[in-house]
Amino acid sequence: MSRRSSREHALQFLYGQLLNPDIEYDRLGYEEPEADKAYSQGIIAAVNAHIEEIDAQISTHSHKWSIQQMNKVDVTILRMSVAECLYVPQADVNKSIVINEALELARQYSGEESVPFINGILNAVL
Repeated sequence: MSRRSSREHALQFLYGQLLNPDIEYDRLGYEEPEADKAYSQGIIAAVNAHIEEIDAQISTHSHKWSIQQMNKVDVTILRMSVAECLYVPQADVNKSIVINEALELARQYSGEESVPFINGILNAVL
């Protein structure tokens, strides 16, 4: 496992949480080392603890789109990337790597058309 997998699990969980706020991470059945699980949960905790500040930063740079109008997968990727860089205490991260990983997740889970949008907002926020 790796931080890439941790980010992917965080994305899946946070998106699921939008649909079912009562979802529990441990019930998703991820088999991952404790360090990777802790990293995923750190991102999730940071998003949940700082969602208002994160959304305000995203909204400031998404001139024509409100959070409610954005694709939910895109919003989730944006939230977790901002949280990872700004609010995860154990994260010793390179912002360029976080942005690149976010773009890869967007390609995989959202679509190629989301990549420039996410890239622009993350470059402005981070």
